[in-house]
Amino acid sequence: MHWRLVQARERLLRRWRRWIHPGSLAPHAPVPLAIPTYDDSGQATHPDVLRFANPWQGHRYWMVMTPYPFLEERWENPSILVSADGRLWDVPEGLDNPVVDEPREGFHADPDLVYDPRENRLWIYYLHTLRGERQWLKRTGSPDGRHWTAPETLLECAYQTIRSPALVLEDGRWRLWSINMEGGPALDYRESADGRLWSKPTVLPLGLDRRLEPTHLDVVADVAAAGGYWMICQAAPVRGGGHSLYLAHSADGLGWSCGRRPLLSLYDAPRWAGRTLYRATMVMDASRVTVWYAARNRMGESRVGLTRMSREVWRQGVENRMPPSTFHRWKPVSGFHGNSSSIAGDGWMAHGSDTMAEDAEDADDKKARELIRAVNRLFNSAQEADSFTLARYKKEARSLRSTHGAAANLLLARLACLEGNEAQMRVSHQLILGARANHPEVYFDYANSLRKLGFYSEAREQLDIAHQLDPGNTEYLQYLVKTCLISGHIQSAWYHLELAMKAGSQIYRKEYDFLSGAVRFVTENSLTDDELDRLQRAALAVIHDSGLHPVGMLRAPAVHMELFASGTFSHGATGPTVPHPFLRWGLQVPLKGEPLGDLNSRLAQGIAASGLPERVADYVKIRCIPWTMGGFSPTGFYF
Repeated sequence: MHWRLVQARERLLRRWRRWIHPGSLAPHAPVPLAIPTYDDSGQATHPDVLRFANPWQGHRYWMVMTPYPFLEERWENPSILVSADGRLWDVPEGLDNPVVDEPREGFHADPDLVYDPRENRLWIYYLHTLRGERQWLKRTGSPDGRHWTAPETLLECAYQTIRSPALVLEDGRWRLWSINMEGGPALDYRESADGRLWSKPTVLPLGLDRRLEPTHLDVVADVAAAGGYWMICQAAPVRGGGHSLYLAHSADGLGWSCGRRPLLSLYDAPRWAGRTLYRATMVMDASRVTVWYAARNRMGESRVGLTRMSREVWRQGVENRMPPSTFHRWKPVSGFHGNSSSIAGDGWMAHGSDTMAEDAEDADDKKARELIRAVNRLFNSAQEADSFTLARYKKEARSLRSTHGAAANLLLARLACLEGNEAQMRVSHQLILGARANHPEVYFDYANSLRKLGFYSEAREQLDIAHQLDPGNTEYLQYLVKTCLISGHIQSAWYHLELAMKAGSQIYRKEYDFLSGAVRFVTENSLTDDELDRLQRAALAVIHDSGLHPVGMLRAPAVHMELFASGTFSHGATGPTVPHPFLRWGLQVPLKGEPLGDLNSRLAQGIAASGLPERVADYVKIRCIPWTMGGFSPTGFYF
């Protein structure tokens, strides 16, 4: 069959499946994470993640996973990775993966990571399987995440009777849930006082739709909100079909209720996850949830993706109700122009949420309106405001706290941005989030402030939450496209651009042309979103350490990108020649001449010390450039 007919058939099948099957409650990861594996395949599965409030052994996030290149079981041996943010993963210094070597017979699978605070030790529980015969639950421990004890056998079970063990250690009580595929499948539960000697299994009701068959799971205690226990369960139709991920909740870990609509559905999954969704793990905050999940594409490649969602979406996963397409939207104030989420200004950096408008409208306070307009004008300007004006506006904003609380905090956040006071900006936004965590506008506002100070990756994450809360808002999608791009997430920007076009957003031809070319460029040169994200983070860290922030406004951008077939990579008339295609990436700063040259020297040193592969610096040239009132080229992208 001609390849175009094959593609057309696949498109029709995908549309039919999405029409028949319910869509995901949460957004899929548009691209998988870059997961280093000891076999160098980059293919990993069955992740389990721990996050520490304070870094443990130098790292906040710890993951156990197994490589699984093209379903080759012999590589499926538990391996440890660490991360500072949950996105960029690496092997901890001093460790050679895998933690457990390949067995002589059978294979390893289904690892789960547990931290014991009494012993200050990590434990990996995993299965050793002889297919069709027996399974053994084993564990290995480490006091530092780098040196691991010899494995010990804890349980011997019949084949497929202890699939995907999930453990929780709480107040010295070890709890274990697993799937028994024999004569079921059923949810088995065990307890232990020391993590070694386990009780006999008890069968628990899962509450999953009887038309679905569970296979893999993970369980966490909801410490952040004292809300019992949460489970993500992989399940497929009993009569056959793809696996999706469902959410279940329990007050005590024994009686479970499970939602009917999938948290993540196979039928609206991106191509990297188009064959099946696999085991997932999660970390819970007071306002949002982070999920890492394994999946496989139609080529048999196993990858791990990351997605985040609000608590509201999380609750809908077990309430068996359809999520609203939009949340409560506040009305715009009479006399304010722009769309429903614009206030007293035009342009990207002039936007504010209707949080401010609501307060001002309720009191009909002329003073509040005038202050909002004045601060927005400054916020959208690249010029520095004098300290006297900022002090006066701050005093007026504080005086509004008793009557216009949200507006006052947002005004103080923006004034903190104008002063370059990152800490105060974050505190003011956290106060708003604490009161209105379910409203997408507050995340949109937070993203604006983060962008203003040059924290582009964090701004992207906040916009992603706003989009999840209000997926029908095309404005959020448009800004998400641009923020993905300026933070180095080019593949993700393309994914959201396609969503924006499907939603009927206005897309400029120049933006589309540049982004399509950028996607081809990074694909052809094997550049990942995570690598480019690390590159821009390294560059911005140098800028921030120098006491600077990127400078820009609506028509005088802070970021400029352009693709070149070859040539010089400096933004001046001279510079080293690059004989192959490259991406020129400029960050505008308020410096010129020798100080700018010194800053770029430190930037080169920072990038060299970041540990990025040499090919990234070979194909992507990122530099600090002087601020200008205009763009650089009619062919590039600036924002």
